[in-house]
Amino acid sequence: MVWLAGLVVAVVLPYLAYSNFVLNHFYHYGAVLLDTGLLADLAWHKPLWLPMAPMFGGQSFYGTHVSPLLSLLSAASRAVPLGMPQWFAAFTGTAHALSALAVFLALRWVVGFRGASGAVIALSLSILFAFNGLALAQVRYPHFEIMIASGMMLFFVAWHLGWTRRALAALAMCLICREDGGLHVAVFLVTVYVIDRLRGVSRSDHRRTLLLAALAASYSGLVLVAGHVVSPGASSFVRVYLGTPPFAGLTPSLVLGRILVILYGRAYVVLPAAVAVVWAILRRNPYVVAGYLACVPWGLVNLLAQSELAAQWDSYYAFPFMAAAFWPLIGEALGTGTGTGSRRATVIGFTLMTLASFTSLGLQHNPSRIPLWSGLTRTVTVAEQQKTDAAVTAILADRSRLGRLVVSNGVAALHPHAFSLAETTPVAGGGAYETAIDFGDGFNASEVRAAAAASGLRRVFGVAGTPLRIATDRDPRILPALGPMLTEMSPN
Repeated sequence: MVWLAGLVVAVVLPYLAYSNFVLNHFYHYGAVLLDTGLLADLAWHKPLWLPMAPMFGGQSFYGTHVSPLLSLLSAASRAVPLGMPQWFAAFTGTAHALSALAVFLALRWVVGFRGASGAVIALSLSILFAFNGLALAQVRYPHFEIMIASGMMLFFVAWHLGWTRRALAALAMCLICREDGGLHVAVFLVTVYVIDRLRGVSRSDHRRTLLLAALAASYSGLVLVAGHVVSPGASSFVRVYLGTPPFAGLTPSLVLGRILVILYGRAYVVLPAAVAVVWAILRRNPYVVAGYLACVPWGLVNLLAQSELAAQWDSYYAFPFMAAAFWPLIGEALGTGTGTGSRRATVIGFTLMTLASFTSLGLQHNPSRIPLWSGLTRTVTVAEQQKTDAAVTAILADRSRLGRLVVSNGVAALHPHAFSLAETTPVAGGGAYETAIDFGDGFNASEVRAAAAASGLRRVFGVAGTPLRIATDRDPRILPALGPMLTEMSPN
């Protein structure tokens, strides 16, 4: 009963905190249109082929990423009474909660904790890990890749325990997230196999391990090739990593600068890895660092990327390292068993690794400028959500009366299908706007305010209970839907 209660708390607490963060992202601070608004829209009430909003061209998202997960989420969204932001918040909360579940299960079944004291340890470490620096980096720019990391962790638990069916289910979770999910799983398994061979270790499950690795790698390889053949011009790998021409602008000094940024600004990745290395040396157990060794190829691919965000291991791009930070729970058991000394080493090492991840948090990519504590704990009331939704609906109803319009990302992310891309990007010197609508202090809200000032829009209105600011030269009396909601405020 104690273990069941601990399991429930370990899962529910991160679910509530992370789903609340996403609601704050959409309703208080202002969501980022690319990519949070785009992904939330794709996961809600879309055909299975996932057409993107017209502002993004209307083509299938499968040309960018092969993600059956989003198709399944979109189909399931029709059966629940949730709006788009609420549904994406529920998904994000679930994805993060699964990482806590993986830690809890590993401590109970892999490490071998028992009794009430073991349940307390498992609960504490599960929650601590669920809010580690890597998890926080990913939620500050909400994406769906966190599900790959959580799926990998659940897979490793099931794989180690010989739960083949559960392992296949967790592997499927990784594969349907994104086309490269299987490659990450395969590299971890192959790394363990190579360490076994180098140490002369023979395990009865080697054949099963290699079969699972081959299955995962084959799926990802086939999907990657098929995606390139079907949509050669839409490859996200070319756009984000390779570039056109390949590795354009890449110089030794640029790479060195990126390494320095990673060492300092991604301490939440680097320091846990350093602790794992010390742990492995002290325990003479190379399996402890197998996860980080498996992430070396991904780290190098990102280091050479065209995208600076990817190259600096920022935001969600470092998601495999979250599985690497979890891996020592498996690695300690692989190398030294699950005796009392091993359990003690696991608690100390894993705690130190997780604590080390709470560094350089202030340097994380944070496009909506959401304070971590406020984002996780500030309650977004149903009334606030309803008022904001109603105000944006009124804006759309009166848009023909608003004249030339520009809106910040926070507004457009709530209704990506209702705006053009040009309306979300203020253009300096491109002519005056007649209405400018910004949302909180989120991404590009200040640019929209500047565009309003440059256009001579002196009258500024707010909508009670929402972060909306509407600068316009229109008389509210000619706005039948929006006008009654407006309250004039100081332009500053």
